[in-house]
Amino acid sequence: MTGRDDHDKQAGTGREGQAFLLLGQLKALVRQYLDERLDKLFKDIDEQLFDIADKAHSQREQTHFFDAMRSLRQHRGELGAGLVGAVDEVFRQLGGAVASRGDAALSPDDDLSLQLVDNEVLEEMITLDTMVSRVIERAYPEMDWLTSRLSFVAGHTVSEHANPFVPEFLCEDFARQVARLKLDFEPKLVILRIFDAVVFKDWPALVRQGNTLLRDNDVLADLEKRRPPIKKADPAAAKVAEPEPVASPSSPTEVRGPRQAGAADSRDAPHSPMDARGAEPPRPSPGAAPSRPAAGGFGSERLQDREHRYVDVLADLHRLAREDVHHQRGEQRGPAFYVGADELAGLIANWRQGKAQDDLLSTLAGRGLEQAVAEILASSDQSLDSLKDVDQSVLRLLDKTFSRLGDSGKLAPEASQVLLRLELPAAWLALKDPLFLERQNHPGRRLINELCRVSSTLGDDLTVNDPMRRKIDEIIQRLDAFDMTIRELTGLLTDFIDFVEKDKRNISLREERVLQEEDAQAKLAEAHGQVLRVLSDRLVGRRWPGFLVTFCEKAWCRVLFLACVRHGQQSAEWRQALALLDRLLVLASARRPVDAAEQSDILGGVGESLDHIGYDPGDSRRYLDQISGFFAALSTGEAESDHAALESLAVELPGARPEPDLVPEDLDPETLAFVDALKRGAWVEFRDAGKAVRCKLAGTVKASAKLVFTNRKGAKVAEESRHRMAIKMQEGKVIVLDNSHLFDQAYDQVIHEVQAELRTQTGRV
Repeated sequence: MTGRDDHDKQAGTGREGQAFLLLGQLKALVRQYLDERLDKLFKDIDEQLFDIADKAHSQREQTHFFDAMRSLRQHRGELGAGLVGAVDEVFRQLGGAVASRGDAALSPDDDLSLQLVDNEVLEEMITLDTMVSRVIERAYPEMDWLTSRLSFVAGHTVSEHANPFVPEFLCEDFARQVARLKLDFEPKLVILRIFDAVVFKDWPALVRQGNTLLRDNDVLADLEKRRPPIKKADPAAAKVAEPEPVASPSSPTEVRGPRQAGAADSRDAPHSPMDARGAEPPRPSPGAAPSRPAAGGFGSERLQDREHRYVDVLADLHRLAREDVHHQRGEQRGPAFYVGADELAGLIANWRQGKAQDDLLSTLAGRGLEQAVAEILASSDQSLDSLKDVDQSVLRLLDKTFSRLGDSGKLAPEASQVLLRLELPAAWLALKDPLFLERQNHPGRRLINELCRVSSTLGDDLTVNDPMRRKIDEIIQRLDAFDMTIRELTGLLTDFIDFVEKDKRNISLREERVLQEEDAQAKLAEAHGQVLRVLSDRLVGRRWPGFLVTFCEKAWCRVLFLACVRHGQQSAEWRQALALLDRLLVLASARRPVDAAEQSDILGGVGESLDHIGYDPGDSRRYLDQISGFFAALSTGEAESDHAALESLAVELPGARPEPDLVPEDLDPETLAFVDALKRGAWVEFRDAGKAVRCKLAGTVKASAKLVFTNRKGAKVAEESRHRMAIKMQEGKVIVLDNSHLFDQAYDQVIHEVQAELRTQTGRV
């Protein structure tokens, strides 16, 4: 390949040539790993997309998955070549003089964005992020050792962002290639998850092979046995020393240990303090870069400038909140010392021990987070002024955010208790780590978003015996400890996502059974209606012998019904049963003599059809005798006189008589289009007579085009036709709930309000 040829030209002799040789062997290892799995990857994608399309509950959904399947087949070669090319490129960069991949990704010139990204874009980001997080978690500590060895081989500090065995580059490249196919979001998400399951299943073994190859070539052969020298941090120092880049692979550099808890405020250090915590911190070796946090996680080497711009936003909020107070006091208080995040966590823990759970939640609900913290500080003769300005602003932002979230109406009263219990842990996370409020994919923030999202779907089902309720309680109790490490918090998020996915799969099975039952009932109702329409068109409004009406209402309607249910309206069985009825009715209305051959043919067809459906033999014989006697009377001219015109039918068939789905005159076409665009799994709230019921769209019944709604446990709670659903939306009786990224949405609104207020007070447009 071109990348390898470039390496060979630059290699020359000696240590540099040996380094390029080792990088070439590592690249071949990764490429071989991918080659062995690409066939299975595309085969699994093809099979799963077909299965999902085959079971789709709407034509639109089926089309999306079939289109995705065809597109993947057409571009399979390009996708595989793209992955191999991404491997070549990352190794080419690693062989250069500077590791550019990770550094460029976190440039300090990047603009700070406090805007919400599109939900689907963010969900894709989280999916990719979770892939990388799981691989790193499963490959620990092998991944750290391999990063150290690569730094030694490359001759410069290699961050884990530039480590080819950290599969972030593969995830991003594959996602970019799939995005070019212009697929619908749901098939794209399925493809990414299959990619994760197939490609990364054995990735930790690949990392071990890479370590073995380098170790066998005497690259830091004793690394696994080393323990880095730990130098205790000076309590008075507010810095976390970073490992210095090595001048050459042979010049070891002392790596300083993690900062002591409470040494300084979190916003004074270039790294998140939570990166330095935990019982088993990553073991950096001479020349190694700091261990990469879990994907999308805490802190990075190049966030100082972005952090300063973020702190400016908090300072604006603090200034707005303090101006009136300073004017009234005529002075500004400056405490001799500040209460740090760790000390505040201890005060919260002590305060909470003296308050019952109900009292604690009542305080948060009634006074808000900021005043609750003020009460906590007052218990130790402190006040909010004992916190730094930026920390006060963080609390104020969180107080406003949780208040906005609680007032949004997106959480049921039962779920609001979960929200209150999250306020203090969220405050601790935000005070300890500025990235909590800066980055949407921060694991703590993602965890709170997930907890809010799941809680918003529980409603009245939020009972103590609910496994989801117990899981949420377990996570909140863990957060309440205020001692989470990076790996623990990321692991907690991953564990909760896995639990939710497993719960979703179990519920999907129940929903599938509900839909199957509804589909069966809809088919019965459709057949019932079709038979009723056929008989009404032929009998109602005309004069017929009484025995013939009874025969159609009690016997032949069942022949037609079972033919429709079993074989459909286009089947030969249905047409044959309908033709036999029409022949009998023509003879009855014509009142002409019937020859023996025709009589025999009709009676034989009627008797065979009744026997085929298992009709009672005695009743069948009676109806055949009546028909035979009627034919005989026609031949002698003694047929009974017609009765009065038939006004209605009373057929005896299974299934409820279908209600017509009439189109109201005032139906808004845009609302109807919105109903048709609702995706399976969308949550709605039915509001009727002051009662609200939350449920999700389990699917659409094909036979009746009805929308079926279930609760979180998969039990049916409602069904609506598309027209009635649209009318109820117009009347405000049905509300579609947007329960994704609830914390982010509330936080974004608060930020905009703060910025708008600042522009108003300063006269800026």
